[in-house]
Amino acid sequence: MYHPFLIGEKVYLRGVERQDLEGDYFQWLNDYEVTKFTEAGRFPNTKESMDEYYREAALSGRNAFFAIIDKGTDSQVGTIKLGPIDWYHRKAAIAHMLGNKEYWGKSYSTEAIKLVVEYGFIRLGLNKIWAGMAANHTASQRAYEKAGFVVEGRARSSFYFRGDYYDHLYVGITRDDFLASYKKK
Repeated sequence: MYHPFLIGEKVYLRGVERQDLEGDYFQWLNDYEVTKFTEAGRFPNTKESMDEYYREAALSGRNAFFAIIDKGTDSQVGTIKLGPIDWYHRKAAIAHMLGNKEYWGKSYSTEAIKLVVEYGFIRLGLNKIWAGMAANHTASQRAYEKAGFVVEGRARSSFYFRGDYYDHLYVGITRDDFLASYKKK
């Protein structure tokens, strides 16, 4: 393992480093299949856009930005970000991208989400973590639900995808919900 920060059964998370921007991660952001449900991928990825995103996501102090690493191969398979963190209200958004398609549907996203949720509630003392996604992105919704999130809201026709508009779902988990399941372990 290289610089592990959070360790799970199949994955470990470490901070995204500048060299990560050059590898598979760069191309994932140009891959339509990987980015079709994200804000990324609307325009071609460039070194300049990567540098700007890295400065905001990894160096701003408002986010915890992690590389998702397969423990078996020690290779990066995705990223996950907690933030921006609202320290006053003790809440944060969470977003993830599993770029390596060989890992889709195998619970790697769910495990990474659970690691970040535990980090947010136990180590950072947050009270609420939430995510938003297109209603037609069922794989992402399933990963969050397996991690304990519940659907909290729906914004109608607010996500554009391939010529159609879809609802935008908001899911969340509170510290109390997390602690109730955490104590059962």
